[in-house]
Amino acid sequence: MRTGPARVLWPQPRIAAVVCDIDGTLLTSRHTLTNGVREAVQAAVRGGARFLLASARPPAGIVYLYDQLGIPAEPYVALNGALVMSARGGRLRRAVMPGPAAIGVLDLAASCGLTCNGFVDGRWLASTRDGWVAEEERATGCTAEVVGDLRPYGGEDFEKISLMGPLGRIRAFEIALRSRFDLFQSVAAVRSNPCYLEVTSRAASKQVAVLWLLGRLGIRPEAAMAIGDGMNDIEIIQALGLGVALAHAAPAVRAAARAVAPSNDDDGVAHALRTWVQRDTADRRGGGEGR
Repeated sequence: MRTGPARVLWPQPRIAAVVCDIDGTLLTSRHTLTNGVREAVQAAVRGGARFLLASARPPAGIVYLYDQLGIPAEPYVALNGALVMSARGGRLRRAVMPGPAAIGVLDLAASCGLTCNGFVDGRWLASTRDGWVAEEERATGCTAEVVGDLRPYGGEDFEKISLMGPLGRIRAFEIALRSRFDLFQSVAAVRSNPCYLEVTSRAASKQVAVLWLLGRLGIRPEAAMAIGDGMNDIEIIQALGLGVALAHAAPAVRAAARAVAPSNDDDGVAHALRTWVQRDTADRRGGGEGR
């Protein structure tokens, strides 16, 4: 496992963009934004870095955070890469699940006893409002539309199906999915936390969406930093020039990172920005190469 700023090689390309996860990363475990993180983000933006959010959340659970951060809105990645949205709320990129694949996923999830959520055209459809859904509503500020069985909606081009339940049931679904070669070849399934499984089209992932967005903005991947804590962040942590995991992340996430910052409850994002983005700006303004 790589830890600490001493493991980062200098000189680095100027960090032109920071790609940041939200839940478990930008926000604390109580889903709040600290003053320390807000001030560090503002300082990074003043220094010229773009601050881009990338999350499994729907757009309505992301866009308001730019106001809370006190920075200009930016394009962002939503629904674990199924959507890329403009700063003004327009849809820049969309990847949907084929109808038969969505039905197959929902059938399999029902057999495993998982709570099912489908996202399509701004709607959040839920099979029930249980404790899992209620907690997600509290965390994101969004409201689910409880419809019972989601399978009748399966032909409506779901952007993402989110499955929630105890870890044992999540694992049972993952095993069953691997045994269904037809489904396994059509969808991508990755955990955003141990009890949430995000299922999208194979054409959608945080990595695919983030690299597409950086290309649109004219920013090279090696000039961007990723900060995350979930299994669904591993690809962007590995794909960008500097990948930072937070201290509470799973061992696999920390092992994928070039550096580890404190946890989200200890202002880990602020630490990462002060250590690598603001330091980078100061070193280059001073003509130094860093240490």
